Amino acid sequence: CTEMAFEDVAEGDELYDAICELWGTDVIHGKTANFFDFEDVIRRDEASKIFTRWFGYVTVAYEDTPAAEGTFSDVEATDSLAYYVEVADGEGLVTGNTDSMEVDGEVVSESTFNPHDAITAQEIADALKEILGDNTAGEQLDEDGYVSEDSMTRGSFVELLYGLSR
Repeated sequence: CTEMAFEDVAEGDELYDAICELWGTDVIHGKTANFFDFEDVIRRDEASKIFTRWFGYVTVAYEDTPAAEGTFSDVEATDSLAYYVEVADGEGLVTGNTDSMEVDGEVVSESTFNPHDAITAQEIADALKEILGDNTAGEQLDEDGYVSEDSMTRGSFVELLYGLSR
Protein backbone atom coordinates (compact mmCIF):
# COMPACT_ATOMS: atom_id res chain seq x y z
CA CYS A 1 0.00 0.00 0.00
CA THR A 2 1.12 3.50 -0.61
CA GLU A 3 -1.37 4.79 1.93
CA MET A 4 -3.69 3.00 4.36
CA ALA A 5 -7.19 4.40 4.74
CA PHE A 6 -7.92 2.86 8.13
CA GLU A 7 -6.73 4.51 11.33
CA ASP A 8 -6.92 1.20 13.21
CA VAL A 9 -4.55 -0.55 10.76
CA ALA A 10 -0.89 0.38 11.14
CA GLU A 11 2.12 -0.72 9.17
CA GLY A 12 3.63 -3.62 11.07
CA ASP A 13 0.25 -4.94 12.29
CA GLU A 14 -0.19 -8.68 11.77
CA LEU A 15 -2.97 -8.15 9.21
CA TYR A 16 -1.55 -5.05 7.52
CA ASP A 17 -0.50 -6.81 4.28
CA ALA A 18 -3.76 -8.75 4.01
CA ILE A 19 -5.95 -5.69 4.57
CA CYS A 20 -3.75 -3.59 2.33
CA GLU A 21 -4.06 -6.04 -0.56
CA LEU A 22 -7.79 -6.63 -0.23
CA TRP A 23 -8.53 -2.93 0.30
CA GLY A 24 -6.20 -1.92 -2.53
CA THR A 25 -8.03 -4.22 -4.95
CA ASP A 26 -11.47 -2.89 -3.87
CA VAL A 27 -12.43 -6.19 -2.24
CA ILE A 28 -12.97 -4.87 1.28
CA HIS A 29 -14.11 -1.64 2.83
CA GLY A 30 -14.06 -0.57 6.44
CA LYS A 31 -16.94 -0.14 8.82
CA THR A 32 -16.43 3.54 8.04
CA ALA A 33 -14.13 5.29 5.60
CA ASN A 34 -11.40 5.50 8.26
CA PHE A 35 -12.04 2.49 10.51
CA PHE A 36 -11.71 -1.21 9.57
CA ASP A 37 -12.83 -2.74 12.90
CA PHE A 38 -10.90 -6.03 13.18
CA GLU A 39 -12.93 -7.36 16.08
CA ASP A 40 -16.46 -6.90 14.76
CA VAL A 41 -18.07 -10.02 13.28
CA ILE A 42 -18.18 -10.43 9.51
CA ARG A 43 -21.80 -10.24 8.37
CA ARG A 44 -23.39 -12.36 5.65
CA ASP A 45 -23.75 -9.41 3.25
CA GLU A 46 -20.12 -8.32 3.82
CA ALA A 47 -18.86 -11.86 3.25
CA SER A 48 -20.91 -12.02 0.04
CA LYS A 49 -19.19 -8.92 -1.27
CA ILE A 50 -15.74 -10.15 -0.33
CA PHE A 51 -16.26 -13.64 -1.80
CA THR A 52 -17.67 -12.34 -5.08
CA ARG A 53 -14.96 -9.71 -5.57
CA TRP A 54 -11.91 -11.63 -4.28
CA PHE A 55 -12.69 -14.70 -6.38
CA GLY A 56 -13.70 -12.80 -9.55
CA TYR A 57 -17.46 -13.33 -9.70
CA VAL A 58 -17.85 -9.53 -9.78
CA THR A 59 -15.15 -7.52 -11.54
CA VAL A 60 -16.72 -4.11 -12.09
CA ALA A 61 -15.69 -1.28 -9.79
CA TYR A 62 -17.62 -1.11 -6.51
CA GLU A 63 -19.32 2.13 -7.52
CA ASP A 64 -20.34 0.60 -10.89
CA THR A 65 -22.14 -2.50 -9.62
CA PRO A 66 -25.56 -2.93 -11.22
CA ALA A 67 -28.80 -2.51 -9.34
CA ALA A 68 -30.05 -5.52 -7.43
CA GLU A 69 -33.18 -7.33 -8.55
CA GLY A 70 -34.76 -7.48 -5.11
CA THR A 71 -34.59 -11.25 -4.68
CA PHE A 72 -34.86 -11.17 -0.89
CA SER A 73 -37.54 -9.52 1.20
CA ASP A 74 -34.98 -8.49 3.84
CA VAL A 75 -32.43 -6.97 1.44
CA GLU A 76 -33.39 -3.59 0.03
CA ALA A 77 -32.51 -3.31 -3.68
CA THR A 78 -30.86 0.03 -2.86
CA ASP A 79 -28.57 -1.50 -0.19
CA SER A 80 -24.94 -1.03 -1.25
CA LEU A 81 -24.28 -4.77 -0.84
CA ALA A 82 -27.53 -6.08 -2.38
CA TYR A 83 -25.99 -6.94 -5.76
CA TYR A 84 -23.23 -8.97 -4.09
CA VAL A 85 -25.80 -10.82 -1.98
CA GLU A 86 -27.69 -11.81 -5.13
CA VAL A 87 -24.52 -12.91 -6.96
CA ALA A 88 -23.32 -14.92 -3.95
CA ASP A 89 -26.71 -16.61 -3.67
CA GLY A 90 -26.89 -17.29 -7.41
CA GLU A 91 -23.44 -18.89 -7.38
CA GLY A 92 -24.28 -21.00 -4.32
CA LEU A 93 -21.66 -19.29 -2.15
CA VAL A 94 -23.77 -17.72 0.60
CA THR A 95 -27.39 -18.66 0.16
CA GLY A 96 -30.70 -17.34 1.33
CA ASN A 97 -33.68 -19.19 2.72
CA THR A 98 -37.20 -19.68 1.51
CA ASP A 99 -39.65 -19.38 4.34
CA SER A 100 -43.23 -20.52 3.94
CA MET A 101 -46.08 -19.28 6.07
CA GLU A 102 -49.81 -19.49 5.99
CA VAL A 103 -51.64 -16.21 5.45
CA ASP A 104 -55.44 -16.22 5.31
CA GLY A 105 -55.46 -19.96 4.57
CA GLU A 106 -52.95 -19.63 1.73
CA VAL A 107 -49.30 -20.72 1.85
CA VAL A 108 -47.04 -17.79 0.99
CA SER A 109 -43.30 -18.15 0.35
CA GLU A 110 -40.78 -15.46 1.10
CA SER A 111 -37.06 -15.49 0.34
CA THR A 112 -34.84 -14.05 3.05
CA PHE A 113 -31.08 -13.67 3.40
CA ASN A 114 -30.49 -12.34 6.93
CA PRO A 115 -27.83 -9.96 5.60
CA HIS A 116 -26.84 -8.44 8.94
CA ASP A 117 -26.42 -11.74 10.77
CA ALA A 118 -22.90 -12.96 11.42
CA ILE A 119 -21.79 -15.53 8.87
CA THR A 120 -20.89 -18.83 10.52
CA ALA A 121 -17.66 -20.79 10.15
CA GLN A 122 -19.68 -23.55 8.45
CA GLU A 123 -21.10 -21.11 5.89
CA ILE A 124 -17.59 -19.79 5.21
CA ALA A 125 -16.24 -23.33 4.79
CA ASP A 126 -19.14 -24.25 2.48
CA ALA A 127 -18.62 -21.15 0.32
CA LEU A 128 -14.89 -21.74 0.04
CA LYS A 129 -15.45 -25.42 -0.79
CA GLU A 130 -17.76 -24.28 -3.62
CA ILE A 131 -15.16 -21.78 -4.86
CA LEU A 132 -11.99 -23.83 -4.41
CA GLY A 133 -13.41 -27.27 -5.11
CA ASP A 134 -11.89 -28.78 -1.95
CA ASN A 135 -12.17 -28.54 1.82
CA THR A 136 -8.86 -26.75 2.48
CA ALA A 137 -10.64 -23.85 4.17
CA GLY A 138 -12.78 -26.14 6.33
CA GLU A 139 -9.68 -27.96 7.50
CA GLN A 140 -7.98 -24.64 8.28
CA LEU A 141 -11.00 -23.47 10.26
CA ASP A 142 -10.95 -26.76 12.22
CA GLU A 143 -7.24 -26.31 12.95
CA ASP A 144 -7.94 -22.76 14.13
CA GLY A 145 -10.50 -24.12 16.61
CA TYR A 146 -13.71 -22.91 14.94
CA VAL A 147 -16.85 -25.00 15.20
CA SER A 148 -19.61 -24.81 12.63
CA GLU A 149 -21.87 -22.31 14.40
CA ASP A 150 -19.07 -19.93 15.41
CA SER A 151 -18.95 -16.48 13.89
CA MET A 152 -15.69 -14.96 12.70
CA THR A 153 -14.26 -11.49 13.14
CA ARG A 154 -13.63 -9.27 10.15
CA GLY A 155 -9.89 -9.51 10.82
CA SER A 156 -9.87 -13.32 11.01
CA PHE A 157 -11.95 -13.58 7.85
CA VAL A 158 -9.52 -11.38 5.89
CA GLU A 159 -6.60 -13.35 7.32
CA LEU A 160 -8.15 -16.66 6.22
CA LEU A 161 -8.79 -15.49 2.65
CA TYR A 162 -5.39 -13.87 2.32
CA GLY A 163 -3.73 -17.03 3.61
CA LEU A 164 -5.60 -19.21 1.13
CA SER A 165 -4.40 -17.04 -1.73
CA ARG A 166 -0.73 -17.55 -0.80
